[in-house]
Amino acid sequence: MKMVISGSKGHHLAYKIAKKLSIDFVPCEVRLFPDGELYIRITRDPYNKSIIYLQSCYGDPSRDILEFIFTVRTLKELDSREVIGIIPYLPYMRQDDRFKNYEVVSAKILFEIIRESGLDMLISIDIHLHRLADLTRIFGFPIVNLTAMEKLALASLEYFDDRDIIVVAPDSEAEQWAKLASSTLNTDYIVLRKVRHGDEEVTVSGELSGIEGKNILIVDDIVSTGSTLVNTLKELRKFNVRKIIAACTHALLVRNAEEKLFNAGLDAIISTNTVLNPYMKVDVADIIAEYLSHHFTKN
Repeated sequence: MKMVISGSKGHHLAYKIAKKLSIDFVPCEVRLFPDGELYIRITRDPYNKSIIYLQSCYGDPSRDILEFIFTVRTLKELDSREVIGIIPYLPYMRQDDRFKNYEVVSAKILFEIIRESGLDMLISIDIHLHRLADLTRIFGFPIVNLTAMEKLALASLEYFDDRDIIVVAPDSEAEQWAKLASSTLNTDYIVLRKVRHGDEEVTVSGELSGIEGKNILIVDDIVSTGSTLVNTLKELRKFNVRKIIAACTHALLVRNAEEKLFNAGLDAIISTNTVLNPYMKVDVADIIAEYLSHHFTKN
């Protein structure tokens, strides 16, 4: 028997996944004690069941991750047959290396903590990692990194008058998504060069002479403050391009990111529902449910 369990966040995705797989949806009871500590109760017996546990970890990532770890550990203590964890947008992935002396490498530590919780498999969407390749081999438990980029590329077509499109990666780290999008659309892609001068200050440059008269699809995994995209737009608008659409998996859009992007010449944003936002065009519940269906059929 199987159940989809939802943490305090992510009901919208957990319920859809349960419905698509025709299995029970069970929300956890989660509240705060007066001093701010978490109270969590699993509302149905998980004994000998395959559990799919989904928790969204955006907004308050430190608290959300702690809730995830507490719940996974409890599900294992209560003798669930297996626990598959889903964190659609996985936080703390920017720091996957030590760029300055004595920095915390949060990505590595987080994976190790999740492994020690006893989780049998972790599923996420377009994890923001570039220097760690084979996560399962490195951390010793199955980590499944699904992608929404092909679906985002197809969703972008409704914004363009024709398929005369060039895909643009704002930096080398986004090249993996540019390859997927350009392959899906059967078009070319360009990779720009980014130099970061701080958490929000960046410069972008590259060879763009072939883009005149083209529609542009900028692709990246995350749009947070929008600084990288704003500088990309400034370079693109120097040429006689047509529409510019930005496609990203995780539209965090913090501070006044949207205002900055549209003022810089962006025509539209399209994203997924890993994080709730006004530009959701791709439902990752479909992607996750399809993977889980194959997993359970195989096993």
